[in-house]
Amino acid sequence: MKVPFSSQIFPPPVSIDAKLLPPLTDGQADAMKKIMASAAIPQAQKMKYVGEWQKAKQSGKLPNNSSQEIRLDMSLKDTSCFHKLNVSFFRCTCVT
Repeated sequence: MKVPFSSQIFPPPVSIDAKLLPPLTDGQADAMKKIMASAAIPQAQKMKYVGEWQKAKQSGKLPNNSSQEIRLDMSLKDTSCFHKLNVSFFRCTCVT
């Protein structure tokens, strides 16, 4: 049985760049200061970076960058090898 799943296509989900995260050896306060002071991280995404750093700190490893992320410069052809694509209210439900 094929299981449908959905993926947000607009606005594109925030993609975390692991290179911009502080080292896991830093404390919570130091990491937050570095993220908040970083000009490379957009202001609206700073709390998402703090959350991802906290998850990485708990797991002991930084997140890896996925090649499956959806970017603004991609077409729908680039985003999938799906056989069926249903787009509704900026959400995409895909069945493989």
